[in-house]
Amino acid sequence: FFCGSKKIKKPVFHLEGHKASVQKLQLHAAHHILVSLDSDRVVKVWDVRTLRCVQSVNTEMYHPDFPVSATAYDPARKALVTAAKKLLVWPNKLRAAPAGHASSVVCALHNPDFNLVVSGDDESYVRVWEANSGQAIFRFTEAHGESKITAMAFDSVKRRLVTAGHDGTVKVWNFSTGECLQKLISPSGDTTSLLHVTVGQQECFVGVGWHRKVVLWVDDHGEDDVEPSMCLEGHKEDILCCSFCPPNTLATGSYDGEIILWNIDSGYLRFRLVHPGSAVRNPSSRSIEGLQFVETARKRWLLLAAGGDGKLHCWRAEKQKLLFEVDIGHDGNQVCCMHADTANGILLTGGPNGDVCVLDISRLLKKQSGWQSDDVKLRHKFVAHSGAGVTSVCLMADSGQVLTSSQDCSLSIHSIKGVFHGNFGMEDSWKMPPPLEPGTTLLSARSDTVSHAEDVPTDKQGFFLSQSEDIMNEKRGSQPRAVSELGHYSSEDYEFSNQDSNSAQLPPLRAKSSLGMVSNSHSSANPADLPQDSDRMWRCLNLSKTPERITVITQQSRTKV
Repeated sequence: FFCGSKKIKKPVFHLEGHKASVQKLQLHAAHHILVSLDSDRVVKVWDVRTLRCVQSVNTEMYHPDFPVSATAYDPARKALVTAAKKLLVWPNKLRAAPAGHASSVVCALHNPDFNLVVSGDDESYVRVWEANSGQAIFRFTEAHGESKITAMAFDSVKRRLVTAGHDGTVKVWNFSTGECLQKLISPSGDTTSLLHVTVGQQECFVGVGWHRKVVLWVDDHGEDDVEPSMCLEGHKEDILCCSFCPPNTLATGSYDGEIILWNIDSGYLRFRLVHPGSAVRNPSSRSIEGLQFVETARKRWLLLAAGGDGKLHCWRAEKQKLLFEVDIGHDGNQVCCMHADTANGILLTGGPNGDVCVLDISRLLKKQSGWQSDDVKLRHKFVAHSGAGVTSVCLMADSGQVLTSSQDCSLSIHSIKGVFHGNFGMEDSWKMPPPLEPGTTLLSARSDTVSHAEDVPTDKQGFFLSQSEDIMNEKRGSQPRAVSELGHYSSEDYEFSNQDSNSAQLPPLRAKSSLGMVSNSHSSANPADLPQDSDRMWRCLNLSKTPERITVITQQSRTKV
């Protein structure tokens, strides 16, 4: 069994398979291997990620005269080594950890401190992934028995995981070992959102859900079962989301579109915020699916809300005033999830069709008054999960990548412009781009162009497909050149020189940023001479049909653009 802490209460896992007493254990943590030896001279190799036996060897017939005295694992050869009077090498083909979730992923959380991603699904599986490669590290099952996970969050220092289940239970975990540290006693009904906050000198867990209550638990590390310290009632419909504003304000949003602001220090209901036109709106378009407090200049706080109507609502909460609302870009569909990164001035939203919108809110955050809809700009839009709803979205700020989870059972990584990077659990691991340099701006402030990566045809690996590569190569008059990064590049990344539309020679394209290896020696082509089916190419580069030069860069040995 594995014990996750010094205070041993009960086994976390049982590894069953030996028929005699186990005498020796040897852990190779770097390769996720545990080797065990029993008194019958049977050696077993375990994959600690899956908690399964991947190799079993009865050494008695091969070491008949002397018992096995030592075992080792050779990572270079991926082989088990046993020692008695002589050394024997046992080749082993380890079974890989399960590729991914088998059911809808409820949430994916990025932990920058440990460089990990933690995700949970409808079958109550919790998986831990390496953020840089997307490879599975560890998993534990039956987090809430047979009930699906409904919400997840880290504590404030990102060392513990708190999950809620459909059975109404809320649990605190050591996500490195799968040990349940505490159970938080909750009212019956699904918990839909969880937070860990600090109020004064006291740390608390906060949960809201279908029970229509705001439940607070004091973060007491010494108790196994923690009773609620406060239950606040006021909503008439199911609560779907919440957000905290220091020092003691909590905002909660419900299915009927009502937002309530609470003082969770005293338990006092401060304000009710209701959209002026909610009474005449369709009930399904009223729901509040996401709330986020953002701090602007001079420490003034705004409350951003999004939900069933597909719009972003900006509130000056303490004045109970709706400042403006703006269409996000999900084509009128509801917003399923939302994440704000105020350090980079970015707001991410996920839609029911797998689309992700990247909004620039930097101007909004720099103002101290006079906020208006023009302060929010849609910069990029891309499809992260085709035809399946996005269940969570967040910005991995250290690398500038977007992490999404979906009802299609997958977790994906894309660049801020929608360039597909990889799925977690792929057979071939991928490597995360290097960390961003300090002061790097993820969104350019000088372009109002919106890039639509969903316009670009992609294969299942996310590379952009060419509709007329042979024709374009003939136009270029050169062989395909290698490119270090395939992606969707908008006009803000390049400088163009306008020429007369009848000009046969156009100046070369000059890259402003190192997005890839761009050659300055390609032959030029007049846009009017391009074949009709190359319209897709122009939309990929986010250009209009003006007399500007287009350069197509292909990757050697692939028919991709």
